Amino acid sequence: VGFDTSGVQMLVLDEADRILDMGFEQTLNCIVGHLPKQRQTLLFSATLTKSVKDLARLSLKRPEYLAVNQGAKFTTPSRLQQHYMPV
Repeated sequence: VGFDTSGVQMLVLDEADRILDMGFEQTLNCIVGHLPKQRQTLLFSATLTKSVKDLARLSLKRPEYLAVNQGAKFTTPSRLQQHYMPV
């Protein structure tokens, strides 16, 4: 209420699967419903669940799907090295 969204040009939804898992689907749909139709929407999700697909279908035009390691035997690259330094 009282928040002008007419100038919004881009909506970024990161961890969309988690947002929906936590029960924010109705809130998210309400937010998207108040935004201009002419905008760029970026939706990021680690998993492509039915609810994420539904959200994409409702809020995206001509969506592009990008999958990393799709069809790979392992999801973590075999040469990946991880290091940490206690601070």
